[in-house]
Amino acid sequence: MKNEDDRSQEELLLKIEKLRTQLAETEERCQLHYEALLAEEQVTTILEIITDAFLMFDNMWKVIHMNQKAEQLLRINRDDLVGKVYWKVFPDTVDTIGYRELHRAMAEKVAVSYEQFYPPLNMWSEARGYPSKDGIYFFFMDITERKQMEDTLRKAHDELEMRVQERKLAEQEIQYLQRYNRGLIEVSLDPMVTFDQQGIIMDVNEAKIRATGKTREELIGTLFADYFTDSEKAYKGVMLVFETGEIHDYELVMVAKDGTETIVAYNASVYKDETGQVVGAFGVARDITEHKRTEKSVLESEEKFKAISSSANDAIIMMDNERNISYWNEAAEKIFGYSVQEALGKELHIFLASKKYYDSYRRGILIFKATGCGPVIGKTLELEAVRKDGTGFPIELSVSAVKIEEKWHAIGIVRDITQRKKAEEERETLIRELKDALAERKKAQQELEETIESLEVYTTRVNSLMVTMLEQATDKKTNVVILDISGVAVDVEISEPLVNIARLSRLLGATCIVTGIKSEAMRKLADLGITLAPITTEQSLKEGLRYTIAIVEENDDNGGGKDTLT
Repeated sequence: MKNEDDRSQEELLLKIEKLRTQLAETEERCQLHYEALLAEEQVTTILEIITDAFLMFDNMWKVIHMNQKAEQLLRINRDDLVGKVYWKVFPDTVDTIGYRELHRAMAEKVAVSYEQFYPPLNMWSEARGYPSKDGIYFFFMDITERKQMEDTLRKAHDELEMRVQERKLAEQEIQYLQRYNRGLIEVSLDPMVTFDQQGIIMDVNEAKIRATGKTREELIGTLFADYFTDSEKAYKGVMLVFETGEIHDYELVMVAKDGTETIVAYNASVYKDETGQVVGAFGVARDITEHKRTEKSVLESEEKFKAISSSANDAIIMMDNERNISYWNEAAEKIFGYSVQEALGKELHIFLASKKYYDSYRRGILIFKATGCGPVIGKTLELEAVRKDGTGFPIELSVSAVKIEEKWHAIGIVRDITQRKKAEEERETLIRELKDALAERKKAQQELEETIESLEVYTTRVNSLMVTMLEQATDKKTNVVILDISGVAVDVEISEPLVNIARLSRLLGATCIVTGIKSEAMRKLADLGITLAPITTEQSLKEGLRYTIAIVEENDDNGGGKDTLT
């Protein structure tokens, strides 16, 4: 009995122990369930408070859980998504990178991550998928702002890179330009210099070194104004550059180390840094020494020209390229009657030329303006001009072309030839008269030659007569000698023998009677300087004989007895 009780007690104890064990196991399972529930609640709480959106898919892609962040980002209530296939709710996500990557995670049981832009939500997301035996744990977050920032940063980076490249290119270009500009500066024959706002030299070129006779090191850091005869004027020029921004043709006299002086015209302008601040000035000196000499020579030539043209008797007129009078000397005033003020600026040909030349002038002036050539250039012509009072008069015109500032001008020398033309007309009249006189003289010469031939016979006769007359007057005591010269031209050659015969007759006591002589001949003999005192003249031989008879009778009455010689 006792043994049975013991066994019953043992069995009871075993049952109790088994129940205790079961109870303990139940308690443990309850504890584990509780802990699991607690863990699940904690996970849910964690999932709800995390910043990432969370979805849990089963193996059929149904959503079995989602957190509040997922509702917010997907813009959908969880009741409208949980228990439903995700791809059907969001069909726009099919065949996207997310679709392909999550299916790869499910198939290959590998974790995946990716970034994707979802146009319907205008959202960039960064997603991670973790496979499990029951499905996929899917986390994603909105990285739109980050992507925008990245895009902004990328654009900024790209822009920065572009600017860096541009700056590199600009620096390369600047370096090239610096080398190029330096090359230009160095090959320039004109002295070049840069100086700061205090007038301190910062840089020079080789031409400046040659012009001053100093090295670059000696020049840099010194005062710009110290290299000119008038340093005060040079310093004022420096200040003027920075006041006005630039100067042009500022004349100075540069002095070299050896004392050589060079007249220069400075052109300078300021230059600025990248902020627009003036940092210095760049100056170029052009040697104008020879130009100044030429200018002086030109001025002297102009003065000489003015002096010569003022004292010239001929009009000196200059026409510019616009056909207007640009110079008018005093002689032009006298010849044409217009003052300088009246003439300058007037269209020369219309102002002074005769209207008959207008058409030729209009044709030729266009050619002259273009080429400097024309029908009157380089020639001396006789034309007709018009005075202020409207009267025409003859002129002699010489025209030459001169190029001034790349434009053709004309210089004309005009001479009033009114008196010359009058003298020429008188000369022509005289020439005609001389020709007529020569013709008459030729005729007279011919007549003279014929007379000489007859006189040769007559002279022989006169000589013979003189001999006979002398013999008769001497031997026979002749009282009267009659010489008849009818038909003989009376001139010096004839009159002298007559006078000699009459003189000799008178000396011998005879009277010489010349007959056949006309009163005109007697006046001519008187004009020739012949003294007629020894000669008794009668108009005709008959009258001479009558006169002779009267003399003879008178002599007979007085007891004379001389003969008459005829």
